[in-house]
Amino acid sequence: MSFYRKPQRVYLPFEIGNPVIVILAVGWDASVLDKRCAILEGSGYFVIKAYGENDALTAVSFMRPHLVLLCHTVKRSVQDSLAIVLRERQPALSIIQLTQRHMEPEALLTFVKGVLYDDGLSVGI
Repeated sequence: MSFYRKPQRVYLPFEIGNPVIVILAVGWDASVLDKRCAILEGSGYFVIKAYGENDALTAVSFMRPHLVLLCHTVKRSVQDSLAIVLRERQPALSIIQLTQRHMEPEALLTFVKGVLYDDGLSVGI
C-alpha cells in the first residue's frame, strides 16, 4: 500500500476549538499531489494522500474523510467510476473532481471551503 502522510502538526479531535477536517487527496503524479496537499495542509486541513484508486478505496474503508479531492492526473473515466464507488460507501461524502492542470492555490482553497460547507455535491472543475 502506498498512501502515507508525513508526520506534521496534527489537530487532535479532542482538542476544543481545533476541529479536524480530513481530506483524502487522490492522484497519480506525486509532485502535483504533494503541492496540492501542501496548500491544503498549510490551511489547517489534515490530508491523506492516495496514489491511485486502489489506495483511495483502501483509505476510505478505514476512515471517513470529509472530502475527497480527485486530481486531474487520474483519468476522467476513473474519476467518475471512483466517485460512484465512494458515494456508494459514504453517501454524504463531498467529492471534487479536478480537471484543470493548473489551479491557483487561492482558487483551490476557495473551492474546497465552498464544497465543505455546502451540500456535499460531487462536482468537477
